[in-house]
Amino acid sequence: MGEREPFYPSAELRAAWAQDRCSTLRRGGKTDTAMREFYVIIERDEDGYYVGEVPQFCACYSQGRTLDELIANMREVIELCLDEQGEEALPEVIGIQKVAV
Repeated sequence: MGEREPFYPSAELRAAWAQDRCSTLRRGGKTDTAMREFYVIIERDEDGYYVGEVPQFCACYSQGRTLDELIANMREVIELCLDEQGEEALPEVIGIQKVAV
């Protein structure tokens, strides 16, 4: 398996993320101003799609043709995971480390 190129988000994507952090999250008809942030591991599959996974949840993943589409899809699936699995005792993500073999 070859080394992957680092991911550098576009200026538009960084601006969208910053705007979303400052906005509120609507869930179940009520507004929750204390947004939670989750790490999304992003890979590109053999067909060129971006695939994202949230390691804190079991089976919390999605895909998109573009990074913007992936992030929108990930927000939706995270909300579904929160509704289904709840927020109690979510494991802490420490980080991602590259290991050479």
